[in-house]
Amino acid sequence: MSAPDHAPARRPLLLALDLGATKTCALAGVPRGDEIAIVGHGLAPSAGLRGGAVVDLEETAHRIGEAARAACQAAGRSADSLWLGLTGAHFQCARSQGEVHVAGEVRQSDVDRALEIAAAAEPPRGREVLHVIPRWYEVDAADRVARPVGLAASRLAAQVSLVTASSNVLDNAEKAVGAAGLKVEEIVMAPIATALSALGQEHRRMGVLLLDIGAATTDFALFADGALARCGCVPMAGEHLTRDLAAGLRVPPDAAEELKVSYGRALADKVDPREMVHIPGAPLRSRRPVLRRLIATVLEARLREIFSLAAQALEEPRWQLMAPGGVVLTGGTSQLPGIVQLAGEALACPATLATCLGTVGPPEVVGSPGHAACVGLLHYAAQRRLDQPHPVASDDGLWTRVGELLRRLLRRP
Repeated sequence: MSAPDHAPARRPLLLALDLGATKTCALAGVPRGDEIAIVGHGLAPSAGLRGGAVVDLEETAHRIGEAARAACQAAGRSADSLWLGLTGAHFQCARSQGEVHVAGEVRQSDVDRALEIAAAAEPPRGREVLHVIPRWYEVDAADRVARPVGLAASRLAAQVSLVTASSNVLDNAEKAVGAAGLKVEEIVMAPIATALSALGQEHRRMGVLLLDIGAATTDFALFADGALARCGCVPMAGEHLTRDLAAGLRVPPDAAEELKVSYGRALADKVDPREMVHIPGAPLRSRRPVLRRLIATVLEARLREIFSLAAQALEEPRWQLMAPGGVVLTGGTSQLPGIVQLAGEALACPATLATCLGTVGPPEVVGSPGHAACVGLLHYAAQRRLDQPHPVASDDGLWTRVGELLRRLLRRP
């Protein structure tokens, strides 16, 4: 995957790959101060995947190689490793605590020991810890302490979120990348990457729900008090909208997808009840007309179900109080007209569409919610390359230093 190197050597090329259900997206980027410049973009239709897991190594590797080569060629540079984003129902989020006794004053070594104990919680068999994200600290009787170092205390407890994933799913994804001639630097749960491109620190501090509505799954991440509180997945998304249309209108899936993209709306009452459209694919004379409002009615029903299931999966009955910033939508399906308003109504909170922050590049990339996860992977990679702690750590200290101690614990064999 070699090519002439036109960019300065002091700015390493970062390669990110988002392995989605319908498309495999690769982005090449270069850190420029606090921003990421997108210098290459590659896209390939996904194959060999089911439910976010690799089921055909050869097919998946071919698509990964196709997308990665295109991104590197556009950048005019080569890369031999990448940062990989995955989604799927196999991801789980749990809370853990690490507690230590303190001899008079909290030191950094005490914080590291507390984090080590919290991170060492044994995951269920067949699973492994992918991310350890500090939430806050307890110092004696005081909780939600952001910066404990230097405080007089006899007890310190670190509260963290542990993101675990299926070991087999991770291993097979890494094998597919290896078969494409590349190495995985790190595997990242896609919503965590998306948060880096779509949410600012103030938004996370306020509290917000991120919903990534892709093709096969709707992934969510709830941020409260500046920290990841919950994350998970609903196995329902854009493909289900297409299937509903295909079944309800008795049309082939390709025609249903075209109807969804060309004429779909998320709110049926916003569509003229008399407007008719023709089902594509058939000869002009035999094309069957259908009410556009009927299309919207089918789409709205499924979307309301998706939003309801996501709210239930949070397992936080009062999550709106934890996230006064409302919901931020991203993912390819979030581009459906009217979906922002529907989300606000269905979830009873403010709703907005994600935009990529701190990123420059082609408008079709930085302006598309469907690329937010891959853009976020580049931000994640840039911060890791700077040897910073977990990139979702914010400057306010609530997501504080994980440190080399935890990196040794989390390093995959």
